[in-house]
Amino acid sequence: MTITQFLYYTLVLYSMFMIVKCKAIPVQHLVILSLFYYNAILAIVALHADFFSESDLPIFLNSAAMEQTVAEANITVSLIASTVLIMGVKLRQFLFRNKRRTFDYIIPVSISLQKWVGWLLLFAIILIILGIGKYGISNFLSGYKTGAESRDTTGGGALVYFSYELIGFLTFIWISSFLQIGKKNGISGVITSVLILLGITLIRGKRLEFVISLLPVILFYWETRLSNISSRLLFVSCGAVLLSVGATLRLDRIDFNILFNIFSEGIYAGHVMSGVLDAANSGVLHFEHGARFLLAGLAIIPNFLFLGNKDDIYSTFSLQEYGPLGATSFLAEIYLQGGYFSVVLFFLMLGYICDAITISSVFRGNLTIKKVIYIIFVCSFIPHFRDGIAPTIKIPAQILLCFGLLLIFSGSKIIRKMVPHIKAQD
Repeated sequence: MTITQFLYYTLVLYSMFMIVKCKAIPVQHLVILSLFYYNAILAIVALHADFFSESDLPIFLNSAAMEQTVAEANITVSLIASTVLIMGVKLRQFLFRNKRRTFDYIIPVSISLQKWVGWLLLFAIILIILGIGKYGISNFLSGYKTGAESRDTTGGGALVYFSYELIGFLTFIWISSFLQIGKKNGISGVITSVLILLGITLIRGKRLEFVISLLPVILFYWETRLSNISSRLLFVSCGAVLLSVGATLRLDRIDFNILFNIFSEGIYAGHVMSGVLDAANSGVLHFEHGARFLLAGLAIIPNFLFLGNKDDIYSTFSLQEYGPLGATSFLAEIYLQGGYFSVVLFFLMLGYICDAITISSVFRGNLTIKKVIYIIFVCSFIPHFRDGIAPTIKIPAQILLCFGLLLIFSGSKIIRKMVPHIKAQD
């Protein structure tokens, strides 16, 4: 084991500990764990290939993923990104070291807000139905079995995925309002949307969709019912095993290779980082100098408002030949913008933001703008590290826009107030 590997593994283990220790999951440590899952797991397998049998080696779906030098570079990039992220957190803490209090923006909870959440949940259900109709019922419900063979060019799939996350976000707003005013207006929309998501998940077998949409509920249970490290570890372990077993639905057969199913999403996405590193070093791929961030801005615009064919633009940025089953990698695409320089610059800024949105509790106290941004980061931004830059930025921006509309419809007025300054848990 090299010193780079030792430092990286230590940092990842520390982030895992901080996640199960803190009441409100620290955003920066969740980012580090996500980078590890979607980039480094495959590299670790490649570095320790001697411990695996020949039957395990077919998990390498491109030649670059098996190369030791590429795997070591993958670990190095992941370590740099994670370390610089923490430096960004420390930078803001240093700049605000004498701050005792800071401003936050409180959202007054009302019956009107709760009712509008219920109506928007029903609207999200309608969007799911319309999206499935556009995508094709048989193709959509087949889940993974055809997802890797064809690309959704109808926009129906994107509409459904956005609706999933909108439901999760609105559920957070509803829970927060219920805890403050004790009213259950709109609860029928909450229950109906959750049941629909559960039914679709059982048919499609796509775990990430269901987990993302119910993350606010999981965070509520995490904060209010799981009060110690052992209960949280047991909850995460049981959840991972159940989701792994449930993933066998996508193959129409019983497969108890639980360990592979748990890490399969990360293994597939990890191929992109290996492929990009190899292609960039060999001159096949060239740095994009921020072009993908412009693509993310373009992706926010709905198809019916865009003059032109988005698919032609997207295809020029495709990394499909490096990522099996349509997977891609947020870190790989950041690296592709300018190598190590872009990785350092981006994750330094991201660490600064992570400290800025630090909260001590998700559901205790007032509903605030900082909590809203925290939830969007934890439940939408970070989970899309598997999907690359465009979805990672596009969907949170769309959720934030919907939140603005919710405030307008419900007549809610934001109140600016001084609150105690909270330092990130590091």
